[in-house]
Amino acid sequence: MKKRILSLLLAAYLIINIILPATAANNLGGSCGRNLKWNLKNGTMTISGTGDMYEPEMALEEIPWYLNRELITTVIIEAGVNSICIQAFDGCDKLVSIFIPSTITRIGSSAFSGCDNLRDVYYADNESQWNSLLKQGEIELPAGVAIHFKNSGFLDVPADGWYAEPVSWAVAQGITTGTSSTTFSPNETCTNAQVITFIWRACGEPEPIIDNPFDDISEDKYYYEAALWAYANEMVTDSSFQASKPCTRSMAMTYLWKEAGSPGVVLDSQFTDINDNDDCALAVAWALEAEITDGTSDSTFSPATTCTRAHIITFLYRTFGEHDETESAPEITSDFLPIDVISGDISIPESNSDVDPDTDYLEITA
Repeated sequence: MKKRILSLLLAAYLIINIILPATAANNLGGSCGRNLKWNLKNGTMTISGTGDMYEPEMALEEIPWYLNRELITTVIIEAGVNSICIQAFDGCDKLVSIFIPSTITRIGSSAFSGCDNLRDVYYADNESQWNSLLKQGEIELPAGVAIHFKNSGFLDVPADGWYAEPVSWAVAQGITTGTSSTTFSPNETCTNAQVITFIWRACGEPEPIIDNPFDDISEDKYYYEAALWAYANEMVTDSSFQASKPCTRSMAMTYLWKEAGSPGVVLDSQFTDINDNDDCALAVAWALEAEITDGTSDSTFSPATTCTRAHIITFLYRTFGEHDETESAPEITSDFLPIDVISGDISIPESNSDVDPDTDYLEITA
């Protein structure tokens, strides 16, 4: 009996001291101002609400997340927050990126002290305002930090990004609303539901004239009308729509080619990974001729490579938007910086190689 009691006590100890803290570490949070809250989950800390952050009076330990600073890789400060307190992120040496809204009017001294791996600051205002904030608080940033100013309303779309103009166009046309009010998530994997919805919106959201032919979608889905329209136009033909299936480069070109009416084209592919008898051969040849894509190199198209949201919006811009002959598909390189943001792996892509096939996402429609 005593052994059983001891075993139960040991089990309880393990749950309280090992299992629960490990679980809690994945989702931490609390108050950090009179009307502010912070939440830390999977490396991303979000600060939301209105007003100023509490200022530490005596010690760094008074900063709510200080004891968990080693877990923080990304900070998202939402609009409505007015200040960043003194030494707010002191010692956050795993911090890689921070999103700062235009509502911030004060940054406390030493706010970024010890943030040795901080590489990107996304600020939702202009350079002049940012410099004023730094001067006012005598702020020093770690060497090598890149500052990205507001573009297209999204903090994660740098003004000099290769996809910046397509994103601006897509937002203006109502093709995309982003993944939040401040993020576009350019490196999120684009799903089948998203790409079909994007194309449908680019075509003016035509009303579908058929009954639901699919066995895996219902009328309450945001992509319902787009999927039916795509089926009616023979862009998709299966009874299973597979909404969350990642969209590949060959799928994207095939959808756009079919939407254009499957125009004829001479099969003279420069790509060694596309054969004339491949299902996507005509679509790729058409897209190359229409300058929608240049491939991923002079000799490869990479048909099975998964598309990101930045890629798809760029393809749509080249198809439906104002065509710019100076824009060409970025070459494959490996110099992009992965950043964990919100609920998945979001990177700030610098090339055509930034693909994360394991990420899924549902497009926000409001």
